[in-house]
Amino acid sequence: MVVRAADGSFVGCSRLRAVALAAVCVLSTHRAQAQRVEHACPRLSEARWQELEARLRVLLGVHQRAELAVEVRCDETHAEVILSERGSPTRLALAPGDDIVEGTLALVEAELARREAAASRAPPAPPEAPPPVANEPKPRDPGPSGERAPPRAPVSAAAPRAVESPPDEPEPSAPGLSGGIGLGLGAETWGERPAFGPRLHLALGHEALCAVAVESLSFGRLERHAALTFSTELGAAWGAPYAYGRHLGAQVLLGYEWLSASENDAAPSQTSGVWSVAFGGRAALPIQSVSLFVGPDLRVRIGDNQLGPPLSVGLPSYSVLVQAGAFWIQEAMPARR
Repeated sequence: MVVRAADGSFVGCSRLRAVALAAVCVLSTHRAQAQRVEHACPRLSEARWQELEARLRVLLGVHQRAELAVEVRCDETHAEVILSERGSPTRLALAPGDDIVEGTLALVEAELARREAAASRAPPAPPEAPPPVANEPKPRDPGPSGERAPPRAPVSAAAPRAVESPPDEPEPSAPGLSGGIGLGLGAETWGERPAFGPRLHLALGHEALCAVAVESLSFGRLERHAALTFSTELGAAWGAPYAYGRHLGAQVLLGYEWLSASENDAAPSQTSGVWSVAFGGRAALPIQSVSLFVGPDLRVRIGDNQLGPPLSVGLPSYSVLVQAGAFWIQEAMPARR
């Protein structure tokens, strides 16, 4: 049945339109006819369901979904479409107020387009590698005498290969030429009362062994007179505090000591000097490039360091010096590898 509309167009009845769509589906593809298209929706009339079923089969045939089943479910307030393929259902809900026929077709078409796009983006499977072919030795040609040479033994695939040794790691370089400067305070026995004064240390060496220069001043009293000494010493030292990371050390110094004193502030001072030898030990606490140290020295004077009349005083032939301070170590020239 065909009805002419007021604007001059022709409108066919829904039943004839559904039959026409079903016929197109049959002619376009035979695979879509095998699909399961069902509904459990009381809101769909028979004519509208036939139209929806026909259009769904056409859509499935165009996309060639041979294993896809479509089911439409609804109640008074909700509607959904269930797509099942290989036992994996996908639920698509229709928005409230959407037409069931047009909404179902739009949801199914959008889902099919999404799946095809996802399949096109998937990386292709890598080709299978051909099975390895065993390299069999070819028979040699017989020699002039007609005898065939014995075949060579096949090379085993599991034959051990020469393993390349990893390159030798570079050995850490030894510490190079290093030196530093230090400042300390010493207390020396002069008799009844000790003398105090500052001490300046300079060192330059390699690893734990170094050359040392020390200058010192000492202020004290000899009997009733104020006196001072000034000494310059050179020698060798091992370990702390002049070497990196050392906690113990020892040194020996040879130097010259001057003694000066006066009877009073107005009187001229008298001076004398002698050679001396000092032996000492050190204990240190290294903190990065600074070494805090403490230790005793035994100073032996070679000769008498005495002042004549009217003072008539002098230093003992030996004395004990206890000193403490800090020494700053700096690498002057790195060692070559």
